[in-house]
Amino acid sequence: ITAGFEKIFANHENWELTEDIHLNQPRRIILDILEQSDDAPKLYRDPRVVGTITSLLGPGYEDAPSDGSLFSCDSSWHSDTYGAPMTRKTVKISLYLDPLTAETGAIRVMPGTNHYQSDYARTLRRDFTDVDGPQKVFGVDREAIPAHVVESVPGDAIVWNYRTIHAS
Repeated sequence: ITAGFEKIFANHENWELTEDIHLNQPRRIILDILEQSDDAPKLYRDPRVVGTITSLLGPGYEDAPSDGSLFSCDSSWHSDTYGAPMTRKTVKISLYLDPLTAETGAIRVMPGTNHYQSDYARTLRRDFTDVDGPQKVFGVDREAIPAHVVESVPGDAIVWNYRTIHAS
């Protein structure tokens, strides 16, 4: 998969983005990366993937287009609220192609914010609308916010509600 994705990044249009959410550090992204891979689209039909998603969302779920990112930057606390109505349950499958730990950029999630329609999660989404939210609202640096670190190694699939407030 890693070799296939490297080939796709080398041979297909991709964008370099510099955004506030990634602390103004560059990130390269390519849309529909799985759909452009000779091997990766099989992931959509893999019984382990289908079984996991069906157990979480029920039968008849919809796939959304994929994206792939190359970045060696941190991200500030945020919730992915684009792409689907807030009334619809969603999952995201993250496949990291490098081993990631708390020290090397693993995803961090705020416990309880996976219940994205709760007052708790709504309040935190409001309070974390910009990079300086933790400092402005709580008087602490973003690194001091309590979180669960999801460490991973290549081959792991992290399945999560992408509206969960997260950072790296």
